[in-house]
Amino acid sequence: MALVEEDANFRTGFLYVVSNLLGMANPLTSYNPSGATAAIIIDMYVSITALICFGIMLNIVNLFQVPLAMNNLIKRFVTNPIIVTVVRNFLIITSYHILSYYILSYNII
Repeated sequence: MALVEEDANFRTGFLYVVSNLLGMANPLTSYNPSGATAAIIIDMYVSITALICFGIMLNIVNLFQVPLAMNNLIKRFVTNPIIVTVVRNFLIITSYHILSYYILSYNII
């Protein structure tokens, strides 16, 4: 997008695309493609590609039944189904926070 819009540089375009891919409520930049047909087409292409990739990844997770495998692994040690769900969610949320911490602390975005 930075190549077809005059008021955008690479960083602004990159942050816009990342915000768009992640579906952030508060985007990383206030930039929006304005009027250039090529920029709007690129934006639509990236959005559609992201939607397709997300659908494929979701199907892969369902195909391999990752949450069910996690439940079965935890059930070997804990028999109460409520505790199994709590432990699984704790592991998922903790790993998400650790990943977010490293991304933010190393200024990856």
